[in-house]
Amino acid sequence: MNAMKWVSRTMMLVAVTLAFPIASRADSKDVLPLQISLRGGMQTGSAIGPMSMKSKHLVNAAMNHDMGAAVPRSLVLALVHECGKDEAEIVVFDRSVNQVLADLGKMKIEAEVHDSASQVLVGQIEVKDIGLLKGGKLELGGKVLISPAGCTSKMAALAMGSLKMRVHDTDLVIVIPAGRLRTGRKLVTID
Repeated sequence: MNAMKWVSRTMMLVAVTLAFPIASRADSKDVLPLQISLRGGMQTGSAIGPMSMKSKHLVNAAMNHDMGAAVPRSLVLALVHECGKDEAEIVVFDRSVNQVLADLGKMKIEAEVHDSASQVLVGQIEVKDIGLLKGGKLELGGKVLISPAGCTSKMAALAMGSLKMRVHDTDLVIVIPAGRLRTGRKLVTID
């Protein structure tokens, strides 16, 4: 075998080996736990009252539970993302059965710059009308680390915007000038 054929076959083998993990992941989605901390204010009579929310409050709100109730350990707020897509879902995920229980909304990337290992992005989360949540929008700016397979492995972002909620039969608008989001390690890959 001459040197050119050997180099050409080696390159072909490397290309197939590198493409296989990505091809085998087609249509599969990674589930990453999502920690959110939002601080803001809401109208209470003629005054502005402080309000803070965390992931557990959003899980309870989406499931139509009391905001102060304990959240079962198996339920987490999560980001469900398909590799290579500029959209992800924000969901309540049950780790005990690897199933999405509620869909809170979508995260969309509007602009990004990236290299092979990370990207800096701006985007937004559009919150649906589900449970006690009555919609809303958060603007994002952050950084994403990308795995060797090209998937999101970690994300950290700042957020600002507003959420609409129904609390004690009253519709409230929560204005959020400061929020943080970050993901943890991948929980599972689902189809």
